[in-house]
This record gives sequence, structure tokens and C-alpha cells, in this order.
Amino acid sequence: MLPCLFPVNQDMMFLQYIIFFYGYGTYLHLGYEWQCIPADHPWINTSFQHYLHHAISIKNKPYHTGFFFKCWDQLFGTMHPDGVVKSAMVAQTRGERSREIWEKTAKPDYSVLLSPSFWAPSNFKKAPQKSA
Repeated sequence: MLPCLFPVNQDMMFLQYIIFFYGYGTYLHLGYEWQCIPADHPWINTSFQHYLHHAISIKNKPYHTGFFFKCWDQLFGTMHPDGVVKSAMVAQTRGERSREIWEKTAKPDYSVLLSPSFWAPSNFKKAPQKSA
């Protein structure tokens, strides 16, 4: 309702969306939990919940599908049981999920995706044709 009542600069609104969407989306995909946002935060989905979303969601039972706010997950029943999140919190306090360990983790090299030759059609295998 606020845009209807007050003048809004469309460019600034779009810029805020871009910063929030890509900034928070980058944090979610980093795989590192910030100390200021614990894994069991009551309102905000964290990097750990996003990890669970990719790691344990299955075809007909997705978990943690809300981008930022947990209210969507709570409303539609896509929250994962608390035991997994609590165990991550315990591991973090024991130092098993530290920044040093995260930095030692081998990360894939996606720089090959920047090469045009990677995207050349000759790199893609064709599916075998069924004979009639």
C-alpha cells in the first residue's frame, strides 16, 4: 500500500530488489553460517536451511522453500524437523563448522563455464536413438 500512498522512485525500488535478491541469494549459496544469523533463527531462513533445501528435499516433499522469511515454510509445512538444525548448532559451537574448516573445503572450479568452447554443441552427447 505504501507505493500507492507515497511517491516511490522506481529505479531505487528496483535497485533495492536487486541488492536484496542477489546479495541474500549469494549468502544462501555460500554454505557458511554467519554468527549474527544462527541456523535456528525463528524468522529468517539461513544458509544451513538452504543447504537442507538442496540436500534432503525430495520430489514430493520439499523443505525450506521460502527464500528469506520462514513464515512461508511454516504456513505450507515445509520446515524440516528441528533435530537436524539443532545438531548443526551443536557442531558449530564445538568448532566442527568453523570458518577455517569451510575455507579448507574443496570448491568446484566453475571457470570452465566462461569458455565459449565449453558451450559448443560438440561437447553435448546426444541421447541414443531407439530403433522402431
